[in-house]
Amino acid sequence: MKKYNVSVIFDKTEKISHIALGKKADLIIIAPATANTIAKLAAGMADNMLNASVLAATCPVVVAPAMNSSMYKNVATKENIDTLVRRGFYIISPATGDLACGDSGEGRMPEPEELFDNICSILAQRLPNRTAPNGLPNYQGQLPSPTRPLELTQTLLLPK
Repeated sequence: MKKYNVSVIFDKTEKISHIALGKKADLIIIAPATANTIAKLAAGMADNMLNASVLAATCPVVVAPAMNSSMYKNVATKENIDTLVRRGFYIISPATGDLACGDSGEGRMPEPEELFDNICSILAQRLPNRTAPNGLPNYQGQLPSPTRPLELTQTLLLPK
């Protein structure tokens, strides 16, 4: 059995991959975002490639929570989401419906089309953080307006 070393993301200092990913991205979306991932992001942890890349990101970060309803409604999860909103993350509220665990309720990941619509809106500066829990304002800085939004979505978000 092959062993994988987590420190491999930090091995090549001349081109640190987690830093490069965070700097090169136009937008980072985490979908589905588990309660664990949200908690780690809120705590500023960088114990894996995703979290390290997000900490180094200079672009908008979008989080789409998806989990069991009870986990989503838990005070700890709500406070972690509030923390992310205060830091400028965009939050896409989960859908309501059948969940992976067999329950039904709020916590289902939105359909890909809805996620895509939200991403395009964020990139085109049309989406305020309307889904922020507890009515917290969105402190995300103004995004640069794409010069050709249609071309942006066809070439960068949906490569040929």
